Amino acid sequence: MKQTEHKVKSGRDRQKKGWGGLRKLDNGNYEGTLDVKKRNGDSIAKSFTRTTETEINHIKYQLKALEPLENDIIDIKINKVTNEITLIEIGSQKGSKSKVDPDITVIEYVDYWLWNYRRKGVKGNQIVESTFADYVQKCDHIKKRLGVINKAGKEYQMKVKDLTFDFIEEQLIALYNDVSEYTVNQVKNHIYNMLVFAKKDGIIKENPLQDETVRLPKTKKKNKRKHIDPDDEDKVVKCCVEKWFVDILTQLYTGSRVSEVRGLRWDDLLVKECAIRFDENYLSVKQFEFKDGKIVSLGRQNEYTELKTEASYRNSTYS
Repeated sequence: MKQTEHKVKSGRDRQKKGWGGLRKLDNGNYEGTLDVKKRNGDSIAKSFTRTTETEINHIKYQLKALEPLENDIIDIKINKVTNEITLIEIGSQKGSKSKVDPDITVIEYVDYWLWNYRRKGVKGNQIVESTFADYVQKCDHIKKRLGVINKAGKEYQMKVKDLTFDFIEEQLIALYNDVSEYTVNQVKNHIYNMLVFAKKDGIIKENPLQDETVRLPKTKKKNKRKHIDPDDEDKVVKCCVEKWFVDILTQLYTGSRVSEVRGLRWDDLLVKECAIRFDENYLSVKQFEFKDGKIVSLGRQNEYTELKTEASYRNSTYS
C-alpha cells in the first residue's frame, strides 16, 4: 500500500481528522503526535521525532493499525532505530512507567498517594498544612476500613488490586454508622480519587467506583446546629463568668474566630475605646514528612499569621 506524504505547513500542521499533528522543528527534524484510541474510549498520547516526514507518517500508520488498543495497555514504546512498537500492559515490570509495586497494600498506597498526588494541589501548588492534615485524618478511615480484613480469626492486609465495589460499599456503610454522613462522603471521594491514580500507576485495570454508586442507608437525621436562644443569653454569660471562659465571651460579643481570639495580644485590647483590635491569627497546625514509605507526624507548629483583611475593631458591650 502506497503511503501518502502530507505537506507540512508552518508551525503545527493540521492533518486530516484522527491523524494527529505534524510540525517541522527548528533543527530540520519533524515531530508527530497522535492519540491512539482504546476500546473504552480513552487514548494514549504519543509524540515522536524523526528526520523525515515520511518516517513520521509510517509510524502513524503502524499505530493506527493497532486501534483500538485493549484497555489494559498503559503505554506505547517506539524504538528510535527500528521503529518497532511495543505495547506496555498493566503490571508489566519491563518498560513500565510506574514505580509502584503492583502488589502494594491499601495502607501503603494511601500514604504514597497522599504524599505524591495530594501534597500538591491540582495546579501543582503546595496546599496549606491544615488542608493536608484533614486529608490525613480522613484517610485514616480508609486504612482502618479497607486496609485490613479478617479471615478465620486472622488479619490480612488488603492489596489495592483486590479491592471490589461490594467490599468498598460494605465498609462505607459500616463507617456511616459511626460518623456523620458528611465525613463518609468525604472518605468516599478520597477513595475514588485514590483509585483514579492507582489506575494511572498501573496497579488496577479499572476503578471499582467508576460506574457504580455507593448507596448509603439514609437513616440518619442531619444534626442541626444549635443556636443560643436570646432568652438564654444571660445564662450563657453567667456560666462563662463563673467558669472564667473569657475566650467564649469574647467570641460571643465580637463574632471572632477561635484563631483570632488566640492571636490577641495585650496591645489589641483598647480599653478607652471599649474595643478589640484583631490583627493576627494564632494557628496550631500539624506537620508531616514522608519517610520509609509512610507519612510521619512531626507534631504541631504554632505561628502567628496576619489576617487577610485590614485591621478591624469590634466593639464589646460587656465589661
